[in-house]
Amino acid sequence: MRFGKRAREAREDREVVGVRGRPPFLLGIRSSTPFIALTVGLGVMVDLAGYGLVVPVIPFRLEALGYDEVGAKTGWLVAAYAAGLIVSSPPIAYIGATMKNRRLPLIFFLLFMAGAIVLFMETASYTALVISRVLQGISGTGVWTLGLALVTDSVPEARVGIVMGYVMIGFSVGQLIGPPIGGVLYERLGYRAPFVFALCLVFADMVLRLLVVEKHVAVKWVEAGLVDIPNFEAPGYLSPAAKEKLAKAEGKTVEELSEPTGVQSQEQDPTTDKKEATTWTGFLTVCTSMRPVTLFLLTALNGITLGGLLDSAMTLYLENQYGMNSLGAGLTFMGLVVPTLFVSPIAGWACDRWGAKGIAVFGVALSIVAFPLLIIRGPLPLFIFFLVLLGISLSSFLTPVTHDLSVVVSETPGLPSTYAYGIFNMMYSIGSFVGPIIAGQVINAVEIRQGWMVMIIICTVLSVVLLPFCYIYIGGRVSWRWRKQAAEEGNEVEMR
Repeated sequence: MRFGKRAREAREDREVVGVRGRPPFLLGIRSSTPFIALTVGLGVMVDLAGYGLVVPVIPFRLEALGYDEVGAKTGWLVAAYAAGLIVSSPPIAYIGATMKNRRLPLIFFLLFMAGAIVLFMETASYTALVISRVLQGISGTGVWTLGLALVTDSVPEARVGIVMGYVMIGFSVGQLIGPPIGGVLYERLGYRAPFVFALCLVFADMVLRLLVVEKHVAVKWVEAGLVDIPNFEAPGYLSPAAKEKLAKAEGKTVEELSEPTGVQSQEQDPTTDKKEATTWTGFLTVCTSMRPVTLFLLTALNGITLGGLLDSAMTLYLENQYGMNSLGAGLTFMGLVVPTLFVSPIAGWACDRWGAKGIAVFGVALSIVAFPLLIIRGPLPLFIFFLVLLGISLSSFLTPVTHDLSVVVSETPGLPSTYAYGIFNMMYSIGSFVGPIIAGQVINAVEIRQGWMVMIIICTVLSVVLLPFCYIYIGGRVSWRWRKQAAEEGNEVEMR
């Protein structure tokens, strides 16, 4: 009888907090921040690897199929991926804002990605190649927009920077393994080998996505006291020890502090009238305020650099200047990407500690130095060293962008995180779309080396233009009035 009463009480507790049955298997691991960050980071890696696997292969594949004007056609194929990102960003951002569950749409977009890879692998038609790249871009939008939103939904604001830094390792690893592995597999095993490898990565990512338990689900079990997860964290969640400490500091009881967490409140009422009334206000704010606009312009610069300068132009430049095939060009990409494996988490940690402004300014300033160095005609090791500097600079301002964007989301009433990351994804896509087209047309019109120099100059000028905006707006606007007042107060103290 006693056992039956206890079971009945436990069942009633579950019904009160909205949970039924047993908790998910290995809930502590599957809902942990490291596991979610690993899953999102792997998704970003799979997307970038699937994209990068074909970068060193495309020019040689087009030549093998008998196409002329390879430089221009390569640029259009790289740009087609970005076009898919652009057209799909607004609808996916809107759909993501209306859905509380991020896992199911992420699984759908992974399946979509697999279909696009198979289409690219099996067709010889240039039109079909372009269509497959557009479809892959659409799947990439889902992975990026919903994945980054899942991270911000899962992590307290104070730790977003370092977690985003670890997620951005997936960005770096995807770039790292894509071109060199694509070149090796193409040279050794034939045309289909890179795409089979990409499908294997998609399968591995699918397994992790099926295992993820989102925070808004896990927090119900934790707050009901039915599951004890050490070091559990979620936006708005306070552990019992933290609640007692806060209640003591505020002179209240724990019961007075026991209100629904931010995660739970959003899950219970994701589309209230108040939210609908302020969503467009938040959207207009993030599109017109200089702080987020500066973040989006930096993202577009990153897209131009990676899509136009490096993905479209560098393979042809390496073939022209150093006589490299797809394998050598792919391995050279490692000089750009390897440093980012270490810089991204360090930049994220620094953003959490000191803010995003200084790190972003350092990254953009370093890029102004690194870009022109790539014009120098010298031995290959020197060129790779310059790529290392550029890789450090790109990581140094990409991680602060994602960190500061999460702060903008938290400080803008009514703005869903999927809207902000949808714009982020679209601006990167615009850069990735425009960059390859410019690079392809310039290289097709002039000699490859002159085209390379033109792209270097474009990227350098854009960095110079954006540098003062980074200093003024990223991490919060610089108050010149406050600085002047502080200086005057300091002079008065010295005179006394």
